[in-house]
Amino acid sequence: MLQPAFANPVQESQRFFRVALEALSRPGHVVHADCAHGSPGHPAPLHPATAGLCLTLVDGGTPVCLDGASDADRDGVAGWLRFHCGCRIVDDPAAAAFAIITDPDHMPRLKRFCQGTLRDPHLAATLLIQVDALAGEQVAESNFMDAISKTNSLNDMSNKLDTTSDSDIVTLAGPGVDGSIRFAARGLPDWFWNDMAAQRTSYPQGVDIFLTAGATMAGLPRSVRLPDHGGAPCT
Repeated sequence: MLQPAFANPVQESQRFFRVALEALSRPGHVVHADCAHGSPGHPAPLHPATAGLCLTLVDGGTPVCLDGASDADRDGVAGWLRFHCGCRIVDDPAAAAFAIITDPDHMPRLKRFCQGTLRDPHLAATLLIQVDALAGEQVAESNFMDAISKTNSLNDMSNKLDTTSDSDIVTLAGPGVDGSIRFAARGLPDWFWNDMAAQRTSYPQGVDIFLTAGATMAGLPRSVRLPDHGGAPCT
């Protein structure tokens, strides 16, 4: 059965758009994306935040790539997207304006997605990547993991970051970040942060990313720096 979308499409899509802008303008800050009238309907394996981003950002002129889902799940998501968003589904990551990644372990490397051009960097792809859990906290002197437990609610699936490894935690800097911020995302492939840092060398080309976990999301624009991974400043 086809899942519904927003109960109040105009109001909820406007609200979701504001939340998405907040996430992308404040890299590494985890924001809650629940709608005022409940989360949008969404077919498995989409998270509520992923579904809301699709309903808000994707339209009839948007080519969308689906990656990582089983054939049955892929068909369900594709049908839901076509019905509610009117978009077309493409197989080639380089041809997609948006990519929905439900299984990051098997996602393509970032360079395989459209990077835009120096003349038209806005043509670059936006990736919606689902992860197990997210947490972000502005760094002062306190221990980051203590800060997570005190200030961050994670996602609606009750995932905890008590098993987070050091490789899941990074330092972010750059536009939209006051100094630096520690950020954790559990469930990304081992190469992910190195690829994020590497795309800085071709700025303003590169992909923009939303990470989603349940009803939470965080933005990673292409302008973000990763000082611990050799991320260079924007030029």
